[in-house]
Amino acid sequence: MNAATQAMVQPKRDWFRILVLTGQTFFGAWFVIHGLNHWVHFFPQPPGSDSLTSQLIRVMIDTGLFDLIKACEVFSGLLMLMHRFVPLAIVTAVPAAVVIAYINFFLNKGWESFMTATVIMVILALMGIGYIRSFAPLFVAKTDEPKGISAAELRALFDR
Repeated sequence: MNAATQAMVQPKRDWFRILVLTGQTFFGAWFVIHGLNHWVHFFPQPPGSDSLTSQLIRVMIDTGLFDLIKACEVFSGLLMLMHRFVPLAIVTAVPAAVVIAYINFFLNKGWESFMTATVIMVILALMGIGYIRSFAPLFVAKTDEPKGISAAELRALFDR
């Protein structure tokens, strides 16, 4: 690519990079705050605007599943905010984000719930697109046979 073409392409890439990083920061902060709220109680746990939502949340709390969900939120949110292992953070955030979106799209009523679900899924999709090169190997139809890896090879994977 010549210098003139590269100069035209670079601002588009910078704009998208800034958009992804802004979404990542917002999403990470949202998950850390709402995840920690389960234990620290910055604000009351929203009970949900529908009786099914309230029942679902109550069952998740009573069975301990909510603790696991909130721990995953804090873990993935911190990784996003620290900009470390971001593809892992995205994958870890997906189950909680999908449940949050489902509750807000289908169980809760009102425009606030609809906007919450929309924002969380749009940002998650944006981050997925932003880190698509990290996810590309997951979509290869034919993969290598499983084989062991030495400690040095494992360290080299994480030293990038």
